[in-house]
Amino acid sequence: MKMDLLHMVYQLLMMIGYELQLRFLDTMLTNTTLNNHQSVLNGMVSQWTSHLPPPPFINSDTNTFIPTASQVIDISKGNIEKQVLKVIQELYPHLGNISTVKLERISGALTNAVFFVTLPSHQRLVLRVYGSGCDQLLDRNKELLWLARLTPLKMGARLLGTFANGRFEEYLYSTTLTHACLRDPDTSVIIAILLARLHAIVQLHPPSSSSPLSSNPDLEIWSQIHKWYDALLVEKNDGSSFSPRKALAGITLKKIKACQQWMDQVQSPIVFAHNDLQYGNILRLTSTNELVAVDFEYAGYNSRGYDLANHFMEWQYNYHGDRPALASSQDAPTRQQQIRFVKAYLAHHHLKSSTTVDQLLYEIDCWTTVCHLGWGLWGLVQAQQSDIDFDYLSYSCQRLNMFCEALGRMDPSLLD
Repeated sequence: MKMDLLHMVYQLLMMIGYELQLRFLDTMLTNTTLNNHQSVLNGMVSQWTSHLPPPPFINSDTNTFIPTASQVIDISKGNIEKQVLKVIQELYPHLGNISTVKLERISGALTNAVFFVTLPSHQRLVLRVYGSGCDQLLDRNKELLWLARLTPLKMGARLLGTFANGRFEEYLYSTTLTHACLRDPDTSVIIAILLARLHAIVQLHPPSSSSPLSSNPDLEIWSQIHKWYDALLVEKNDGSSFSPRKALAGITLKKIKACQQWMDQVQSPIVFAHNDLQYGNILRLTSTNELVAVDFEYAGYNSRGYDLANHFMEWQYNYHGDRPALASSQDAPTRQQQIRFVKAYLAHHHLKSSTTVDQLLYEIDCWTTVCHLGWGLWGLVQAQQSDIDFDYLSYSCQRLNMFCEALGRMDPSLLD
């Protein structure tokens, strides 16, 4: 019935104009599930384009419509170029005559295998092939829904198409920030403004009235922490010597809940948070020098203190250095650098409140504890299943140790 109604309204809008169609779809589909969103969009794309010449491959007017393919890309089988070519031809039939693509794998990605794809026309795309077992780490439907919302806002790379275990995104002519860039005062201020603008998206897409976030802040990070912790309690008989239960020694559910109860007392507004703003997820556009955030896999509603704390922790990681899995306390932002960042953030924050620099720094200090816990559990899940060359176990052990130390500083009784 709902689909029939959508079709009838679509026919009416065909007479009104293309621009109104886009606005209608964005409004009507915002609160549907991603699968319904995807199927409706695909159906309407085929109706609109069946009698028209093939559209340009990258066209800002049609990027609202996200095609999907059923194929899988298995990077372990080799001959990846041929697999990618088949997916592109299924997603974009008007490109069926291309016979080759060029792939360049990007280092430093810790969840997905990421490639730059160059077509014979010299157009470039970003290809993300999801890592093994990613369903235990994140909610792909939620991620794609946020990408669909961000596309019309022109924030980040546009989502161009999805397939069974990955997606294509717009290639932005840019340079990726380096570890050293985070320490540059001007760059750091611009990142602060970027985060403030991302956080403001919560005004356009607030938690729904049915969401626990609207009344009880059951934040994204806590649902992730409990999901990852539960996954680690399930022993796998795969012949591996790795035991998550042993790695979790000292990290009990009682301790996690005590931390959550303590953090509930820390006032920090709910925002749309990136949750993984490390230097590799920030691009500097070639044409304008503007900074753009990418890779919203872990994005969602969180406290602003968590997102800011996570960014400050990322100062300590050089994923292209000699010890990519280990944090270096020497690289942590000084209090002066933190103050500069926080001042810029508050000057551009959508909540014109009376929050002081010291109050926000307190939020950040408290939420750093949760950052350690979340990423520590994440690392253990990855250590079980990821085929990416990264020392997840060392990363995780260090983060969980830092969690216990930080928890003890907050309240020694929480360690009992």
